[in-house]
Amino acid sequence: MKHVLIPTDLMPESDAIWQYMLPLLRITGADVHFVHAVDDLFVKEERDHIGAEGVDKITSDLVYKMRSEADAGMQRLLDRVKETLEAEGMPNAVNGSVHNGVAEDVILGVAADIHPTLIVMGSHDHHKLDRLFFGSVTQAILKHAQYPVLAIPEKYTYKPIREVLYMSDLDTEDVYSAGKLINLFSELPFKLHVTHFNLDGEDKDAALYAIADTIRANYHEVPVEFDVIDARILRDAYKQYISMKQIDLIAVTNRKQRGVNKFLHQSTAVDVLYHSKLPVLVFHKS
Repeated sequence: MKHVLIPTDLMPESDAIWQYMLPLLRITGADVHFVHAVDDLFVKEERDHIGAEGVDKITSDLVYKMRSEADAGMQRLLDRVKETLEAEGMPNAVNGSVHNGVAEDVILGVAADIHPTLIVMGSHDHHKLDRLFFGSVTQAILKHAQYPVLAIPEKYTYKPIREVLYMSDLDTEDVYSAGKLINLFSELPFKLHVTHFNLDGEDKDAALYAIADTIRANYHEVPVEFDVIDARILRDAYKQYISMKQIDLIAVTNRKQRGVNKFLHQSTAVDVLYHSKLPVLVFHKS
């Protein structure tokens, strides 16, 4: 873990996101880049009533005010983070940037520039800032980002990552994702649970064994447990498994839905992210 990108709304309540990362930053020495997007607002109805010139002036003044406030808010955030790191003797580099534009485009653009090892975002399903923290922005990042995304529930307090659940679809992508996960947290002494939740009742043991053999052959440093769990309802099954195994982190690979399915069904990654009370690490199909 070398570079961490954290999109932020610059509100003090969002400090829980970077505070969650502190133990990992201490271990890895990764640098941190915060990014904030200022929407360029334009209201067509106001143009019709006020006239193009008047609306342009109002819009320009509003965007300028929003940008000035955002720049000041970013500086306050960086001051808080740097003060915390210095107090704890952590030498991690910290910087931030504010950009005008659509949030998902800004985040993906910065990610393309700095090539983060990890993008860290907040998640919450009942919040006035849904759009930034879970809605269209987060889903756009999950859909288009080429980097792992770690979503942290609001106000979640860091716990040592000792038990990690990787939800397997039993395809070759799971081998790559498990490798990325192991490399990402290579400094942590954790146990990995590669688990397939079987909803159709067919025998999946052979497919899991094939994946298990490959992972064991390539990664010896992390203890790995492999399971097939027969279940009727996915959400109930993984919640029970999480409780039983005392899971600290969930990992899943986001696979694109095709055809009608993408309109009728959320991907497993989105479903888990929306309902999880634990941090969720999302990889992307290669």
